[in-house]
Amino acid sequence: MADDEFDETAPFGTYAPNGFQRWMRALGDKLPASKRRGLVKSTLLRLAGGKQRRLFDVEIFEGAKVRLHPYDNVCEKRAFMAVQTWDAAERAKIAATIHESAAPDYYFVDAGANVGLYSLFVADEIKKAGKQAHILAIEPEPVVLGRLKRNIEFSQAPIRVAPMAITDRECDVVMALGDKNRGENKISTTDMGVDAAGVTVPGKPLHTILQEANFPRVDFLKIDLEGHERTVFLNFFAQADRALYPQHIVLETLHNEGPAVGALAICLANGYEVAERTRMNAILRRADETK
Repeated sequence: MADDEFDETAPFGTYAPNGFQRWMRALGDKLPASKRRGLVKSTLLRLAGGKQRRLFDVEIFEGAKVRLHPYDNVCEKRAFMAVQTWDAAERAKIAATIHESAAPDYYFVDAGANVGLYSLFVADEIKKAGKQAHILAIEPEPVVLGRLKRNIEFSQAPIRVAPMAITDRECDVVMALGDKNRGENKISTTDMGVDAAGVTVPGKPLHTILQEANFPRVDFLKIDLEGHERTVFLNFFAQADRALYPQHIVLETLHNEGPAVGALAICLANGYEVAERTRMNAILRRADETK
C-alpha cells in the first residue's frame, strides 16, 4: 500500500488498533528496561501488526495522541510497542530537570524533532509540573513534518514548529531521504551525493531560529541531526549569545564520536561535561550548573 492510499486527514481514532493488538501493546507496556527484552518486544511488535504497512492511532505517555507509521520510521516503531523502554534514561533526565527547576516556565528545543515524540513527552511533563511550556520542534522534511503537525494537533499540545533544517547560514539545502527509515533523513553533502528522492528545504542557523522564536534561554536541547551536529555546534558557539547556551543537551553520539573535531568534543570545549552516557546518546550539562 502506498503512502497516498492512507487518509492522513482522517480524525484520530480512525486507525485504532483492534482488541488483539491492544492486548499485545498492553503486554509490551509491562516489559522492563532490560537488555534481554529485545526478542520479546520484537515478537509482540510482529503479533500486534507493527511490522505491517499500516497506521495506528494510539495514546502514549500520559495524554499524547499520535498517529504512528511503524513500517518506515524506527522511532515510531519504538513508540508503538513498549514506549516506556524508548530512551528511558534520556527522558528521565529531562523530566527531572523539569520538576526540579524553580522557574515557573520551561524552554525545550527538539532539534531534529521527527514526529515529535520527545516534544510530546516534555509537554506532558511540564503540564504535570504545573509550569508554562515553551517547546520548539525543528523539523524540515515535509512528510515527517506533516506527521509532527498532526500529532501536535491530535494531542492539543503547546508545541511550536520551525519547519526548516538547521544550517551554518541561511540557505536552502537538500535533504537526502532514508531508504527504509525516515528517521535517517539528513542534509545531503557533496561527498555523499544527492538521493534521487531528495527534497529541497529552507535552512537557518540554530541561534537565528531561537531568536526568531523569542527564546531567552534553553533549559534542555535534544539534538539528533544524523551527523550534522558538528557543523551546527561550530556555528552556534561562535555566533550565539551565551545566554542561549542550553543548560542540558541530549546529543546522539553514534555519528559524533572520534576525533577532537566531533560534535561531542566541541560541546566539551565550550563548557559542558558528560552527566551520563547511554547506548546511543550523551547527556550533557553546563559545567557551571549546580549538580
